[in-house]
Amino acid sequence: STKLVADGDFTLIVSHRFGSVENGFDDFFGLDNAVTRLNFVYGVSDGLNIGISRSSFLKIYETSLKYRLIRQEKNGFPFTIVGFNALLINTGLDKNNIPNLEFKDRLGYTAQVLISRKVNKNLSVELAPTFFHDGYVSHPTQDNSQFAIGVGGRYKLNKRWSLNTDYGLHLNRA
Repeated sequence: STKLVADGDFTLIVSHRFGSVENGFDDFFGLDNAVTRLNFVYGVSDGLNIGISRSSFLKIYETSLKYRLIRQEKNGFPFTIVGFNALLINTGLDKNNIPNLEFKDRLGYTAQVLISRKVNKNLSVELAPTFFHDGYVSHPTQDNSQFAIGVGGRYKLNKRWSLNTDYGLHLNRA
C-alpha cells in the first residue's frame, strides 16, 4: 500500500499465510504448510520507512526502503505515488543440493511503484507495477527477472469494517 509508518514510529507486522486446505486434517487445514513473516518497520521521516524482516518461506531475510514520491491533493495531483525497494537473502538454499551455488545466487531484489487514489471517503484503489529478480531459480524455463502488476481496492463499509480485494498478474511467467 502507499501508506507509510509515521515519523519516529516502530511497527511490528506479523503476516501468516496458510497452506492449502484441500487435505483437511492431514495437514490440519493448511496450518502445517503455513508461512510466517515478521517485519519490523521504522518511520525515519514522514515520507521514508526502512524495514527488516524474516520469513519462514525459504528462510528469507529482507531489508526494504519505502518512500513517498508525491501525495494526492484535493484539487491538485490526483494520485499518491510511493516507491518500494527490497533486497533479500535466501538462506534456505542448500549447497548440498545445488553444488555450484554462489552467494549471488542467494540474493534477490524487488522494485515497485505504488500508485493509489482515494476516490471518495469510502473507496480507494491501487495499481502496483512490480519488477523482481531472483539470483537462483529452480526451473530452467523460468527467467531470473520477472514482471508483475497488481491491482487492488478497498471499500469502507463502516468505521471498523472494509471490503478489500487484490489481484496480481504475472506478466512473463514461462
